[in-house]
Amino acid sequence: MTAGALQVDGTLTHSATTVTGATLKGTGTLGTVTLNAGATLMAGDSAATLGSLTTGNLLFNPNATLQFKLDSSLAQSDLLTVTGSLTLNNTALDLTDVATIGAPIAFGTRLTLLLYGDGMGNGLGSGSKLFTFEGRQLTEGSTFTDGINTFQINYAYGDPAITLTSVVPEPQTWLLLLPVLGLLIFCKRRLVRPS
Repeated sequence: MTAGALQVDGTLTHSATTVTGATLKGTGTLGTVTLNAGATLMAGDSAATLGSLTTGNLLFNPNATLQFKLDSSLAQSDLLTVTGSLTLNNTALDLTDVATIGAPIAFGTRLTLLLYGDGMGNGLGSGSKLFTFEGRQLTEGSTFTDGINTFQINYAYGDPAITLTSVVPEPQTWLLLLPVLGLLIFCKRRLVRPS
């Protein structure tokens, strides 16, 4: 497949699916999937709702993307299950919050991006076997901020899951909030004047 979008909501396990420059999405079950440059994989049928998708072996070649949706108001997310081997290659992670009004996710909340069947880890989270977010490599334990939430990625060496855990924002995020806090204090003092 080289253009447009393919939505799989049933079972398509008897043949391999190769995608280049297009989107593969749905809530179904696929066999071996290879995503080449410009390809996007998304669990679910639309960019506005959460979903789950199952594949056999899954290979992300360079410049492929995983579009991952979460709902910060419910602390829930998409789920991609890989029943075979998983290969990442500086795979772009595109996060989308589908909540009507985004909310901070409680500290320590764990969202599962991927469950993978080989259970080996295969060095995920190091070298080029990892996700990137906004052009930055996400090695094991890296933190990154999307909207009002900060996450830590865990490739779970030896454990068949890749998770995002909400964490306390990085110090530079707090520094950005200081001017806003100062403005709020100034406005409150102006409104509360002794008579």
